Amino acid sequence: MYQRSSSSTGEAMNAANKAVRDRTAVDPVNAMILLLKLESKRFSMNREKAWSWKEVLTPHGKTLMEKVFRNVNPRDYSITVEGSSTSNKCYVTKNVSQYNYVCWFPVEYDDDGSLFGGCSCGVPNTDGLPCHHMVAVVKSYKIEGLNETNVMPIWWHTSHWRKNMYATLTWRVFVMPPLLKLISHLLFVHHMQGHVKVDGQERRRESKVGWKL
Repeated sequence: MYQRSSSSTGEAMNAANKAVRDRTAVDPVNAMILLLKLESKRFSMNREKAWSWKEVLTPHGKTLMEKVFRNVNPRDYSITVEGSSTSNKCYVTKNVSQYNYVCWFPVEYDDDGSLFGGCSCGVPNTDGLPCHHMVAVVKSYKIEGLNETNVMPIWWHTSHWRKNMYATLTWRVFVMPPLLKLISHLLFVHHMQGHVKVDGQERRRESKVGWKL
């Protein structure tokens, strides 16, 4: 009876593995290239939006500002302001509560034109937004120059947004053949084979061929 030699079997297996790799290597590589191109397009769209936006706060920052300022009436608070050369310290107590909170605002603007400070209630530290005590101080007009836009933190200012969207930066995707080979090598699970004994009989064991996705 004719039996195929182990060498011919190995050659056939290698040829089959190469065929599988050549057939499937295109999809993950193209997927990564497409992802890079989509990211480039997203960056260009956000850059154009950032530099065409004319408001002091970003679109989402403006929405958050309107939310925190809504339903806060300064008449419901007792406010005392103590000024210094570096900050304005405010003692704020809500009329229906006996707890006294301390708010503070810097005297000088930062590089992005913000006077965002803090409060002993801890909300500005955890939420990154002015608390209702700070909003009450702003609406009371007890601190000259403090308003609803400059009290917002710098990360909600359009000027800070534009710093991450360089006006002159152009992002184009170029993928060279060596990079394609590297991506294919990193993603592809190479075929492995061996022998293992099962119930006293030697059997061939093979690993699956696929992608690390």
